[in-house]
Amino acid sequence: MTGLALYALIFTASAGKKSKTTEEAPPPPPPPAVEEDAADDEAMDEATPEEPPAPAPVVPNVDLTVTLTFGDGSSKAGHVVRIERSEDFYGEEGWLDDAKKLVVEGEAGTTLEMKPWATIKSVTVTPGKVPADVSCTYSTEMTPWMYDCTLKTPTKMVTSDGKTWTVANRHKWRFFFDDDTEVEFWLAKHSAREQDETVVDIYTENPENYDLYAKLQERLKNEVKGEAFVTRVVVGQ
Repeated sequence: MTGLALYALIFTASAGKKSKTTEEAPPPPPPPAVEEDAADDEAMDEATPEEPPAPAPVVPNVDLTVTLTFGDGSSKAGHVVRIERSEDFYGEEGWLDDAKKLVVEGEAGTTLEMKPWATIKSVTVTPGKVPADVSCTYSTEMTPWMYDCTLKTPTKMVTSDGKTWTVANRHKWRFFFDDDTEVEFWLAKHSAREQDETVVDIYTENPENYDLYAKLQERLKNEVKGEAFVTRVVVGQ
C-alpha cells in the first residue's frame, strides 16, 4: 500500500470517529419547572378581597313591643331589644346606652320629668311648616363650614298613667329590632345637615352659602313625607 493510500485511510477513520462522538453528545438539561399551581393560588389570594368583619352582636337593654309610623303613612311593628340615645344632638359623636340617659324629657306646666321608654304609652310628632318653622345656621368650628337647618316638630307624649306631656328632648334616638333592623329618629325637632364644599378665607366676598340653606330646607320638606321621619311611636300595643 502506498503512503498516499495509507494517509487517506487514516484520515477517513478519524473523521468517522469524530462524527460519532458528536452524535452521542448528551442533550441540554430541561428548563426548571414552573410551579404553576402555586403561582395561580398566590395570584388568586391577592385578587380575593378580605371579608369585612362581622358586626358586633346587639346587646339587649330593653324588651318592648313598638309600632313606628312614618311620614309616608307606612309603619313598622316589632320587638325592640335595644335603645340608644345620641351623645350630641345629631348622632354624629357617638351613642349612649346608660339607663339614666335613656329617658324622654316631659313637660307639663311647671313640671319636668324624665320618663323611661317602658313607661311611655305613645308619642306623637307633628312636623312644622317649611320654611316658616325652620331655623338655619352654620358653624365655623369645621372646615369647610357645617350648615344646619332644623325644623320644629311639636311632640306630645302620653305615659302609662294617662298623663300628657310636651316632649322637650332634642337628642336623636336609635331603636334596634330583633329582625336586625334599626331606626333612627328625633322627637322635638328634625335636622338636615351638610358641610359646604368651599373653604372660606379672608378673600371670600360672600362667605355664607344661601344656596345650601335652600338645599337643606328642600331636604327637610321631602324627609317629613317619607320613612326618614317618625310621626308616631306606640309602645306596648
